[in-house]
Amino acid sequence: MNLITVPGAPVSWKRAKRSFDHSYTDPLAAMHMDRIRAFARNAGYRRPMAAPFRLTTRFYKDMPPWDLRFGDWDNLTKIVKDALNRLVWEDDRWVVRIGEGGKFTDSVPRTEIEIEQIPE
Repeated sequence: MNLITVPGAPVSWKRAKRSFDHSYTDPLAAMHMDRIRAFARNAGYRRPMAAPFRLTTRFYKDMPPWDLRFGDWDNLTKIVKDALNRLVWEDDRWVVRIGEGGKFTDSVPRTEIEIEQIPE
């Protein structure tokens, strides 16, 4: 099992926005996904695998977890899964189990990601 810690405030996944004839990812979400990928590469992930994984995500912000500004756990986790596509797993459909994670209050905002390959 590998633990990846991404410093900074967690960001929720947002639906792609449309502008006339094309769509684009929210700039803040895109920047956060790039940070997640960079820390995953630093943890040694280089090639995606077609294998089942368990993903555990923990999100820390300097506010109560029930505060609407914190974001909901599903969308916070979705941005992690999408960021790790084609880097850790071929596609997030390979995430077949979700470990016990959650949203927590802490003065040091961060995202903690645990990745564990499940034997077939």
